[in-house]
Amino acid sequence: MKKNLLDERLLACAEFVREKSVLADVGTDHAYLPVSLILDGKIERALACDINEKPLEKAKETAQKYDVFDKISFRLCDGLKGVFENEFSDLAIAGMGGEMIAKILENCPYIKCDKYNLILQPMTKANVLRKFLCENGFEIVDEKALKANSKIYTVINAKYSKNEQKCDLLFEYLGKLSEKGDENALAYKRKVKNSLLKKAKGILSADKENEFAKNLIKTAEKIKI
Repeated sequence: MKKNLLDERLLACAEFVREKSVLADVGTDHAYLPVSLILDGKIERALACDINEKPLEKAKETAQKYDVFDKISFRLCDGLKGVFENEFSDLAIAGMGGEMIAKILENCPYIKCDKYNLILQPMTKANVLRKFLCENGFEIVDEKALKANSKIYTVINAKYSKNEQKCDLLFEYLGKLSEKGDENALAYKRKVKNSLLKKAKGILSADKENEFAKNLIKTAEKIKI
């Protein structure tokens, strides 16, 4: 793999892509992820999708530069609206807010099928995305925390399982990272714990008996660092 094409976020995403899969990369930007995976031999074909023309043109330039243009189908579309269900097996959505990722999945009914491998990298509101997944029959299989540009993020690996996954506040805010103790996972836990306590403090300053705020504190106390 041409690792120089990928930052830490995309490297983590690449780890969850299955061997010999066909990848749909939504919000592809420069298409660094699919191009790198093709060069590495992990995948043979990909779809690079973006809602805006300029990044899609950049994606084409990257593919031409590395001589993989004929192995990528470029789609100017909103989410997966320009992609058919039989065209890919793995889906990557990286670099967006958790709410936006959830909306893209919600607007694609056929994604509710266990043949798809979802690689999701929310820049913000990962808890909103986890809650959406759990409430809509998706199972969070694994997560990996990573550090990029001095900030800590997570990559979520999920699939459709038809069954609602239990999503209490601890799972909503930490997901599978609650089980992990590597350096980046601990940093993510620390960030979440501080955020929950700060949020609870703000609520309690106006309403000392607020039950939601109390639950936030209880959740924060469960986070072991």
